[in-house]
Amino acid sequence: MTSLRGKFLKKSFAHNAISILEYKILCYVAGIISSIYLAKVLGPDGKGKLAVVTSVYGMILQFGNLGIGSAHTYYISKDRRQICKCEGNIIFMTLLSALVIPLGLTYFIMHPTLLNLNPFLLIIAFLLVPFSMLLMLQENLFVAINQVKYFNILQMLDNSLYFFIIVILAFFFELSIELVAACMLLAMVLVSFYSLFLYFRKIENKIYISLRYLLSILPYGIKSYCSCLVSYLVLRVDVFMLNYFSNDYEVGIYSLAVNLVDMSYMVSSSISIILFPKLGTLKSILEKKILMKNLFLVSTPILILIYLLMGGLAPYAINILYGEQYIDTVKILQILIPGAFCWASSNYFFQFFASENKLLPTVLIPVLSLIANVILNYYLIPIIGNKGAAFASTCSYAICLVGMVVSYSVHIIKNIRESK
Repeated sequence: MTSLRGKFLKKSFAHNAISILEYKILCYVAGIISSIYLAKVLGPDGKGKLAVVTSVYGMILQFGNLGIGSAHTYYISKDRRQICKCEGNIIFMTLLSALVIPLGLTYFIMHPTLLNLNPFLLIIAFLLVPFSMLLMLQENLFVAINQVKYFNILQMLDNSLYFFIIVILAFFFELSIELVAACMLLAMVLVSFYSLFLYFRKIENKIYISLRYLLSILPYGIKSYCSCLVSYLVLRVDVFMLNYFSNDYEVGIYSLAVNLVDMSYMVSSSISIILFPKLGTLKSILEKKILMKNLFLVSTPILILIYLLMGGLAPYAINILYGEQYIDTVKILQILIPGAFCWASSNYFFQFFASENKLLPTVLIPVLSLIANVILNYYLIPIIGNKGAAFASTCSYAICLVGMVVSYSVHIIKNIRESK
């Protein structure tokens, strides 16, 4: 086992994963601190509204990215000479995403009951869209060209800068949900423009907007887009349905548990980020199988330990850090933990199928999970509130993992037989 781990850690992608993990731990700490601070300042109701704001722009981002980031990663890993065209695509997609602002604002202002957000928060949510699009695509580009350190810097700034701005403003103003949302926008603007600075100063000093190249990579991007979109819906449909069927307090309690679970993905996401381009460089299905096997041997015990500690320490940590008003979060978190383990493990299979350009399982299986999630939420939320949403999410994540394991096994067996 020691020899196996040693060989695994010698691989370049593992070193990059460890580097990303180190920064994600810092992001985790920053996220915990900001989460505690905002939870106490805003209360459950304000926390619920903030969760809806982040879900709105995140949902639009998932709908509008067309899988371009994944397509860049896939094609740049094969031919880095196309980087100037990819950067041109990023600028073009950012400008295109800005068109959603007036359209989205008009629609939701005319239908205010859909999101239960005041006009100011709606404006902030939609203004976040183009800048978050730019930052997301820039991060993907840096990973694709193996510039992990720039990805780490942007991730750290994205997770901490807005909190520092909020703390500074707290000395001069009374914090409100509107001021916190405005700080999120300011931080996103600064970090996204800094990502452009890194590209032009450290990588290249030119870009080409090539619609022909964009159209050539779009078929792969669309397939990846469908996969990412459905996966995002699986992860976030519970918040939207809970917001529709319940109240701000229930959403606030639930969103804290979801935030904590999201932070727990730091190990699997650190590996997944560079697993995709690494798998793309391997030609043999046997090489990919060995890499996946070693990956699970190393990461699974770590994930189990993380979730056992999280579940066991939750009653004490939440009470100490967030206060008694959030104590109901403990039960929600404990219900979500088994599902979080399933989802974290599923991510590796998503990267495997993406590297094989076989994206159908990454769409169909999450669709089944999404259907199960919506049906369970529809029936359980009116009965047991946010506990029903947590149970629905855990069940849907488990369905996703089982489907991915079966699809992966069938794909491996089929390809090994064909190669003989």
